Amino acid sequence: KNESSAVSNPAEIPKQLTRKASKDLYIEVSPGTYSVTATSDDMVKQTHVVDVNAGQSIDLTFSI
Repeated sequence: KNESSAVSNPAEIPKQLTRKASKDLYIEVSPGTYSVTATSDDMVKQTHVVDVNAGQSIDLTFSI
């Protein structure tokens, strides 16, 4: 197979290139410091530590 040819079999495309799903989640918590971890289907983890004040809204984005 010529290396410059287009991939004709979708199974040959790496998983990270085909995943485009996005999920929004809203959680109401009391003021404090939180460690938030997201884990992908293939067990890739990413953690954010946030300090939440009363009445504050925080957006977290995980790239997994």
